[in-house]
Amino acid sequence: MTDAKEKQAFYDELITRVNSSDRFAAYIGIRVLEVQEGYARLELPNVTETQNLFGALHGGAMSTLADTASGVAVTSLGRHMRVTVHNTMEYLRQAAPGPVQCVSRVRKAGSTITICEATVTDSQGQEVAIGTFSFFNTGQAI
Repeated sequence: MTDAKEKQAFYDELITRVNSSDRFAAYIGIRVLEVQEGYARLELPNVTETQNLFGALHGGAMSTLADTASGVAVTSLGRHMRVTVHNTMEYLRQAAPGPVQCVSRVRKAGSTITICEATVTDSQGQEVAIGTFSFFNTGQAI
């Protein structure tokens, strides 16, 4: 992708595809809000279906959000399909009521492994979780 219009069209198509075709993300309510090169911002509702038995946002839901955001950030590079091979999550505090957002940024895009950092913030803007995600380049063109 060489020009800004071509890149934006690719990002818009990526948003549409994830929001309409990623069945698991849709099932728990994840929505892609913004994509740029090496960057993605997604949102997840903090509702009964995404909460644990104590009424707090489930850590697995936050991890899924961060993994999906990182996958979108990696895909925004527009080269090859990559799959998650490893991740770590650190949970910092309980999320306030309301939706949470995750911003993920590509930190290193290698020919084999790409690393992303993800930050989940609650409706009050507080960081509630952070994660690092490693992706393997399958070599298969997108």
